[in-house]
Amino acid sequence: MRQAQKQTWQAQFDDDPIDLRGLPRHVVDKARLILDDLQQGQHFKALKGKRMIFDRTVIRIPVGHRYRLLCREQDGQLVPWRVLSHEEYNAYANNKRPVG
Repeated sequence: MRQAQKQTWQAQFDDDPIDLRGLPRHVVDKARLILDDLQQGQHFKALKGKRMIFDRTVIRIPVGHRYRLLCREQDGQLVPWRVLSHEEYNAYANNKRPVG
């Protein structure tokens, strides 16, 4: 039974628009809810998202207390890029590294 649950959980990652493997389960669940909301047309500000100061095309959306979803705005659409821990996010924000 446990093996079947694990296989079901692993199979769900194939449907995600970005790679969520390796993240804690509660972060994966929250990220999927946010990604679904974005796909349904919800504005990033309604999800507490903000634009990065050094690159206004990059949007950060909190995923719980210690993780951030980064998206890039392209042709008026938000394209999810990656979920980062707050530590990884700070490295990008502080060094003003370009986002993939």
